Amino acid sequence: MRNWRRIIAATGAAALAAGAVTLPADRVGHMVTPVAGCVGFAVLLWWWPRSRGWIAAITTGVGVVSIVVTMAVSGDGRAADAEVPTTLWMMLEPAVLAVLAYLTLRWATPRVALAASGTVAVGTALQVQRYLWFDPLWERAAGSLLWLFPAMLAAGAGWYLREVAERRRVAVAEAQQAQRLDLAADLHDFVAHDVSEIVAQAQAARQVLSPDQAMLAVLERIEAAGLRALSSMDRTVGVLRQPGDAATRPTGGMADIPEIVARFSQPGGTTARLKPEQMPDAPRR
Repeated sequence: MRNWRRIIAATGAAALAAGAVTLPADRVGHMVTPVAGCVGFAVLLWWWPRSRGWIAAITTGVGVVSIVVTMAVSGDGRAADAEVPTTLWMMLEPAVLAVLAYLTLRWATPRVALAASGTVAVGTALQVQRYLWFDPLWERAAGSLLWLFPAMLAAGAGWYLREVAERRRVAVAEAQQAQRLDLAADLHDFVAHDVSEIVAQAQAARQVLSPDQAMLAVLERIEAAGLRALSSMDRTVGVLRQPGDAATRPTGGMADIPEIVARFSQPGGTTARLKPEQMPDAPRR
């Protein structure tokens, strides 16, 4: 997928360069914003998704360039009588600004996205003034409002998809939390009760059976293992009910291995040994 994005970015950059050479605008200033916007979009596409953090900066820069170009060429009679190549570049500019507005509202952080898209909106609204400079004021205002529509539509689409993605993320998180709570309830209500019964049976057997030392040792081990299992389940239930605690609650490490091995040694019977006896230092993760 990344290769396809890079192929598209490279192809678009080559087409842009060819268009700038074969169909130059009557005044170079009309080409600055479309070229800057397309180059910025190609950069974003080439390094996506790592480039998401650059979207607002690129969008703001292109919007400022558009405003500056408008201020520079306004009042020039050549803009009002633009030739076909110049008109094509002037039509490309609001399309590029609309795409950047969409990307910004879709992927940038909300506060920065609003500021960057506002710059683009101003640039789009003012761009039409380059060739309406000598028209009545109401026509110039109407033209700006009309040309502002594509950028506003693209920004609205980006914001809507952003909200849809956020609602989906919240819904998934809530569903996962509900599943964790159900699992915690099952562990607490069923598994923990069964393990408690095993512990109780082992404790009762120690009281009623003959004082066979080997048997008593086995029952003590069963009881200790059951109590450890209950303690582990208590921690697990707590983690399930409060997601994120798993990273802060230690569950054992290398230093605990000798103790675990010693549990399987029986006096007068099987003996479990750990080699080497001295465990090396190692992190939990």
